[in-house]
Formats: sequence, structure tokens, C-alpha cells
Amino acid sequence: MKQGVKLTVDLKNLPQSAWDIRKGVNGAYRRVRYDLGLAFGAGGIEWRFLYKGKVMGSVTCDYI
Repeated sequence: MKQGVKLTVDLKNLPQSAWDIRKGVNGAYRRVRYDLGLAFGAGGIEWRFLYKGKVMGSVTCDYI
């Protein structure tokens, strides 16, 4: 059986320094830099959305 997790992140919480403007074949686009982290505990797995080591948001998933 395959289980998935859906993580929704509000990119508006990221500072301006997280965004790069790039030039591509079809014009300019934005690239964002962030990390995803996991914390395992008795209460479940916590997914963390991080920028430069600072937790910008998180969501907890229960063990099945």
C-alpha cells in the first residue's frame, strides 16, 4: 500500500532574499530557495518548511 502526504506551504512567508529572478528560454521566471525537514516523535512525523534554518511553517502527520 502506498501512502502520501500533502503539504501546503504559503510562500508569502518567505523573505525577498529567498527569491531569484532568472532568465529562461520563454522569458523571466522566479526561483525560490527553501528546505523541507522532518522531525520524528511519539506524536507523529512533523514536516517543516525552512529557510536558512528558520522554521517558516510545519504540519504534523500521524503514524498509521
